[in-house]
Amino acid sequence: MMALEKQNSTLDQVSSCLDYLENNAHLQELLESIWQAYLEFQQLEEALSDASP
Repeated sequence: MMALEKQNSTLDQVSSCLDYLENNAHLQELLESIWQAYLEFQQLEEALSDASP
């Protein structure tokens, strides 16, 4: 029975690690999206600035 409990504990730890990595992947995607939006906003701002008299 101890071997099964140890295996379950190990699987729980692996599951936690995978959840952590998945959350980091989502954060990375979010940061990339925010950075892309920022760059697009900067380009728009420059274009509007160049178009102003």
